Amino acid sequence: AMIEDKRITLSDSVTVYRGKVKYFDKHKVSDEMYRGMGETNLYSPREAMMYSSNIALTQFIRRSYLKEPETYTNLLKSFGITENYKVIADEVSPYMTTPDNKGWGRSTLHTLSYGYGIATTALNMVTFYNIIANDGKYIKPRLVKAIIENGKVIESFPTIVLDDQLVSKETADDVTYLLTEVVQGTNKI
Repeated sequence: AMIEDKRITLSDSVTVYRGKVKYFDKHKVSDEMYRGMGETNLYSPREAMMYSSNIALTQFIRRSYLKEPETYTNLLKSFGITENYKVIADEVSPYMTTPDNKGWGRSTLHTLSYGYGIATTALNMVTFYNIIANDGKYIKPRLVKAIIENGKVIESFPTIVLDDQLVSKETADDVTYLLTEVVQGTNKI
């Protein structure tokens, strides 16, 4: 959301701290590890993702949406994170705390930046990753392409495109790079 909304770029950075805990508005945010980046102690979005740094992600989200958190939550909703696709019977409806919910508090924006405050399904996550893998195209999830019996198509389920360009190709490329670095980047350092 921050990249698509041009609130941050991959070259932006935030200061990280040697301790595992940092307070933002009296809200404790912690990291499991600290990896200093030489003399600067700065994390770009790459390092924030690679090291799963809640402290770095909180700083990026505060910089981007502190004064307008509904812009952030609306973007997440537009990505299908809270959509019930009704693909399977009794599919659970995902939930996300938003500024208009009773559960919204001073720390909610912080925790949303690293995945808390969202109850989503595996189907929603796969659908979101498909948006990235498909260069920004938002395709309705399906579990079956066709039912075939004795080599004959009994029923087919066509691809339904919900949005030809939900996020830009540039955003999809940047997020693909970040996700690749999560699994490969630590081997390079």
